[in-house]
Amino acid sequence: MSQTGSGETNVTQEKDGRETRVSMRERRSRQRSEETLASIRESQGMLLLFIVILACLTVILTSVLVLKVPAVLACAVMLVEAALILCLSDVPVWLHGLNMIGQIAAGAYCHRSLFMLMCAAFYLFGIVMLGLTKE
Repeated sequence: MSQTGSGETNVTQEKDGRETRVSMRERRSRQRSEETLASIRESQGMLLLFIVILACLTVILTSVLVLKVPAVLACAVMLVEAALILCLSDVPVWLHGLNMIGQIAAGAYCHRSLFMLMCAAFYLFGIVMLGLTKE
């Protein structure tokens, strides 16, 4: 290890045997960035959960305030959506499509097409987010 006018310098060995000099500032900045990335990876699941909850609240509030869907109905359907997301997370893709088509058809039958379309979009969003957390 040698000292220069700008601070300490460390000598590191590379795979091919050459020595490179890395200042302590560079080493500390690399260490901080690695720590930051590690903390982001650790909290990624919580961040995705927060995004899903925010999306759920957005669908409920839009349904109640704009589409005039009763609040109990909107909350109950979103609970069913969450249960479907968890229960059907490992099924083939075509079953997800079939589920979404069934939701939209049920909404058309009950004259709540836009509400059920939003719920189907939330279902798709939830499945994608759950897939991201499993990786």
